[in-house]
Amino acid sequence: MWIGLSLLVFAIGVLVGRLSVRRYRHDRVAWAQRRLQLKVLSLELKSLRSKVG
Repeated sequence: MWIGLSLLVFAIGVLVGRLSVRRYRHDRVAWAQRRLQLKVLSLELKSLRSKVG
């Protein structure tokens, strides 16, 4: 009885851990994409300003 219960609790812990790692990874990727987007926008703005000026 106790062994089955502890295995169940362990399995739930592993599952929750994996889901949180996946979410953390997704957040990091989204953050990196936003950062890259901002870099590109800033470069485009600099390029436009240099053409005008």
